[in-house]
Amino acid sequence: MKQLFLLAVAVSATGAPATIDHHHSDGGAQVTQHECPYNNVEVWRRTIPSKYRSRPEFAFVDGNPKLPNVLLIGDSISMRYTVDVRQKLAGIANVYRAPDNCRSTLQTLDALDTYLGKIDWDVIHFNWGIHDLTHLGPDGKATPPPAGNHQVPLKIYCTNMGKLIARLKRTGARLIWAATTPVSSKAEKAGFRRDRDVLGYNDAALDVVRSRGIVINDLYALTKPKAEELFPDGVHPNGKGGRILAKAVTSTIRVQLLEAQRVRESGRILISNIGSERATQGNGNKIVTLGDKTHIVWQDSIDEGYFARVRTLHRKTGKWSKVFTLGKGRDNHARPTITADSRGFLHIIIGGHHDGLQYRRSVRVNDASEWTPVEKFGRSTYPILICGPDDTLYITARHDKGWEGMDFYAKPPGNDWEHSGLLVKKHNRFKGYAGYHNAMAWGPEKKTLHMSVGFYLGYNARKGEHTRDPRGLYQAVGYMRSDDAGKTWAKADGSLIRLPATTDTLSLIDSGERTRDAKDQPKPGIQHIGIAVDSQNRPYVVYVRHTPKPGGIEMVTPDKRGVWAKRPLRQAISKFWPGMVAFNGRVSMTGDDVICLILTLAPLEHPKANWNPGIYGRPEFWLRNEPDIQRLVWLESRDGGRTFITRDLIHHETDRGTMLPTLEQSVGFHSPPDGGLPALLYFEGLSRYRKRGELIQNRVFFVQP
Repeated sequence: MKQLFLLAVAVSATGAPATIDHHHSDGGAQVTQHECPYNNVEVWRRTIPSKYRSRPEFAFVDGNPKLPNVLLIGDSISMRYTVDVRQKLAGIANVYRAPDNCRSTLQTLDALDTYLGKIDWDVIHFNWGIHDLTHLGPDGKATPPPAGNHQVPLKIYCTNMGKLIARLKRTGARLIWAATTPVSSKAEKAGFRRDRDVLGYNDAALDVVRSRGIVINDLYALTKPKAEELFPDGVHPNGKGGRILAKAVTSTIRVQLLEAQRVRESGRILISNIGSERATQGNGNKIVTLGDKTHIVWQDSIDEGYFARVRTLHRKTGKWSKVFTLGKGRDNHARPTITADSRGFLHIIIGGHHDGLQYRRSVRVNDASEWTPVEKFGRSTYPILICGPDDTLYITARHDKGWEGMDFYAKPPGNDWEHSGLLVKKHNRFKGYAGYHNAMAWGPEKKTLHMSVGFYLGYNARKGEHTRDPRGLYQAVGYMRSDDAGKTWAKADGSLIRLPATTDTLSLIDSGERTRDAKDQPKPGIQHIGIAVDSQNRPYVVYVRHTPKPGGIEMVTPDKRGVWAKRPLRQAISKFWPGMVAFNGRVSMTGDDVICLILTLAPLEHPKANWNPGIYGRPEFWLRNEPDIQRLVWLESRDGGRTFITRDLIHHETDRGTMLPTLEQSVGFHSPPDGGLPALLYFEGLSRYRKRGELIQNRVFFVQP
């Protein structure tokens, strides 16, 4: 098994449920749901099985309320290093262990609520495995195969791990999984525990924990070279082995405690530890600041599916609300977007993907705790939601059938959603899959609606072609605006556009095309990022082009004739981050005309770099498999993009990536605090496609610059 260290952070999303009643069959007493074994010495003694009560690892811990709380969950191997870990972290953390030999995943499923108690855990270090893989006979005694079978078969072990981790994440603790330690020759000879099973169960557990963003403490790799010396009875460590394990466990816990401190000091707020692989992606607005509250939406991923969530920051107190579920989506495309109307009501849309859009409105003004029932309509993907001057809501989204173009919907106050047809469409010569990556922004007083859009067009695959081969052969970025809330649209020079627009009829900013058979040439690699509009009604469009050179990011703005002028954004990136190039990001504008950008960078030179867009048409696809090299950076300009400064908002850690950021955009009657900068969301973890049967969970952060 590879030695891997992945950071995981958890946040209390729904609150811990009441603990269940659990009775220990080997001498422990019943613990009611109102009792916590860690808070009372008598309850602690009653909870511990009688055979363990005199052992030092089960001594009652009188915790210091000023110190963080650490919990060790594990079997008798973990019992051997508990005391050493507690001593090494004395004065740094309160180190508790679960009040039992936790043995297998099966037992712990029944007892976990008792093990967790009612403590606010900062770090939980856990392991199950050696009992799960033990072979038992029909009489329940240790028996080598073929008469004996695994106590918990591998498939059920993985299922149990998923359930246990889901419960651990709800505590809000940072989670560390410890790999099961090796079996040495004495146990191998007995036959009912085998080292090859340890490897198999560790690898299976690794698949479960890695995609969920949990820290990995590879105790197997650490001790395997000296397993015969360190595990003389075949399974349990001797004194030296216990000290080696304790040192590794202590070190891993220390790292997590320090990281938690750094996060607190940086002002970053952990919103969720179960964010999906696309948790914060999309041009749709996800942050609304209204009065003394900020509301945020994102997408979580759990075994039951993908869910749109919302939380609220009460800015005066600095307290966050609990998490509210807005709705379930079909897949990771079903991400939420939010705006606010002139009365202060909140409105959200959950995107569809070969499914209907979902709409809800807050029941009360500036309150995200209760929502109207879901209204389902249309059949579109990647929605952008904005609110007009008369509280009419507008949506643009990709048309589902045949990917023909981009739908435009409107909802006047008190009325149903109306489909107004296509705003843009693909040329007739392009067939099959198409993408329209658009963004919308209001001008001053919501008199002009500005839209920029990225096009990703191509053809259906021929026989023998990969389905992605003919996709994205033509890519472009264009612009259009409306002075009458979407009834009519014009180019940057004011000339009217006949709807639906194409790249021939709107203001074309940039485009590129590769002929179908020129497979030795790259696809254009054009990625639209977004649009922002200043108080003079001037739009600024940001996009990246990776041909002829990677990372060619541009910010452009038109003059009165509709001629687009470039701003020195690419030069600013080279100045502040030499050797790095941008490939994604978001842009926003404050009320006092500060252009704000949050950009995703990656090193130009990398052993696995594939900046040639290839069959996917954009290099971001290879970067999905290299999350650790991605970093977020902040740029702002106070002179219309002529000069830029940066702020160190998100520290880059070399063992994880920061990705798919979003900024608050004034798409309704809301804006950043007076004189302030827009808040942002992003996540750490994995943005690649899921593997079959895999669950990806990421850490979603909120930052207020």
